[in-house]
Amino acid sequence: MAISKVTTASITDADITTAKLAYDAAPFRNIIINGDMSIAQRSTSSETVTGSGGLYYHTVDRFGMNIHSDFNNKSTMAQNLDSLTAPDYFDDYVGLQIDTATTPSGDVYYNFRQQIEGNNIGYLKFGTSSAKTITISFWVRSTLTGNFSFSLRNANSDRSFVTTYNIATANTWEKKTITITGDTTGTWTSTNAVGLTANWGLGNSTGTFSTSTLNSWQGANKTGATSGVDLVATANAKWYITGIQIEAGDTASDFEFLPVDVNLARCQRYFWSPTTGTSGNGSVGVGGFFNTTQGDFLVSFPTAMRGTYSLGYSALSDIRVTSHTAAYDASAIALNASVALTSSVVRITSGTALATAGNYGYFFLKNTSARLNFDAEL
Repeated sequence: MAISKVTTASITDADITTAKLAYDAAPFRNIIINGDMSIAQRSTSSETVTGSGGLYYHTVDRFGMNIHSDFNNKSTMAQNLDSLTAPDYFDDYVGLQIDTATTPSGDVYYNFRQQIEGNNIGYLKFGTSSAKTITISFWVRSTLTGNFSFSLRNANSDRSFVTTYNIATANTWEKKTITITGDTTGTWTSTNAVGLTANWGLGNSTGTFSTSTLNSWQGANKTGATSGVDLVATANAKWYITGIQIEAGDTASDFEFLPVDVNLARCQRYFWSPTTGTSGNGSVGVGGFFNTTQGDFLVSFPTAMRGTYSLGYSALSDIRVTSHTAAYDASAIALNASVALTSSVVRITSGTALATAGNYGYFFLKNTSARLNFDAEL
């Protein structure tokens, strides 16, 4: 017999599940930002992995490299390295290639990581008896097979969890899922500073930062398994990743894709690089001149920055200032004042007296390869 209508009374609570709902019942569940690797403000080209000891960003937003000096300038990183076909539903990924093999020895490390803001992990209640279980999922591919290192760590580097994931078949995308019980001890930041570091170790099998204690929290700074594969030890070895998601709960849900404007805005909280458009000459800030060689220009950010930021640029010759009477290339540029997290005042100097005090003006980037950036990365 056909049922002419469904009443509320005929539906039990058990029949109502997230999978059956027409909308996502848990939006913004992914605490990783740019997990689909689609935003790359710094560069979409191959970049040499440089810098040692800190966290250095080269290509895709929010993901950086933390490497020991032994591995400096010995690998390449790029969005969509080798132009592979990404896993279903994904357009982008990030890849690493080892250009010069180096066998790890001593207290060394080669880490791909994202440092997650404390404001985004407070609800996980780490460091308390109410700590939540979390699940990490991602798509990964490599020319090598075996057990690779993954770890979580707090900001004080005195609480860490190290585990491994297995790549069974070379040159094949594989989805990995790791479930971790929340840490009930330790100090976990819930401010705009670093709260949690998610770390993929690719050269961490020796020394102080490696451990054979897996799948449990420990009171130490550990980022790799002693049994982990060291990608850095094999010339021309490659490793690719996309679809990274970390969420509360013991089950991995489908990757949460965000509209591009939302994803970009989340990245710009940490790093903003004004674009010039296809023809260059993109205006960045407006202001006025207080003498014949210097002007202050207000730059408004597309979203509030996370915190204190620094100013960087590709070259002074890429920055041009226009006044009411003349135009000149910058000979110096600096933050004059951090007005707020939503804007800043940039002071630009010319080596030649070309402006008139009191005149208005603006500055712009002269070509599409020119770069100016405001950096509030963790």
